[in-house]
Amino acid sequence: PFSGTTLDWIGAMDAAAGTDVTNYVEGVTKITIISTPTNKIVQTNVQTITANPTAHQLYCHNAIAGSGTITYNISFDNGNTWITDQALNTKNTSVHNGTQMIIKLNLNGIGSGNTAEAEDYAMMLFY
Repeated sequence: PFSGTTLDWIGAMDAAAGTDVTNYVEGVTKITIISTPTNKIVQTNVQTITANPTAHQLYCHNAIAGSGTITYNISFDNGNTWITDQALNTKNTSVHNGTQMIIKLNLNGIGSGNTAEAEDYAMMLFY
């Protein structure tokens, strides 16, 4: 694990070296805003997918407090086009063509007591 100033990574590992690192994350099990919260974005690396899904749904266990919220942005063309502010655990039908998916998880919470936590998230694509 790595405890940072604004994020704690649990399960971070450099797959090639087999050691904990701070700049390469694989198999993240939990993301939590710590300290006085501010909005944070967690972005995946690009993933090759089967072309042109018809819908998408991001599943995750989450916890929000105060005015905290969690949404996600998704791109199917390596970040050239973004579909923003998608609801979690909901089949979302806004799509565009592509084979290179990137997800941005928006952990929104500003100020004490306004937090957003996400863990165990996975994307389901519909065709």
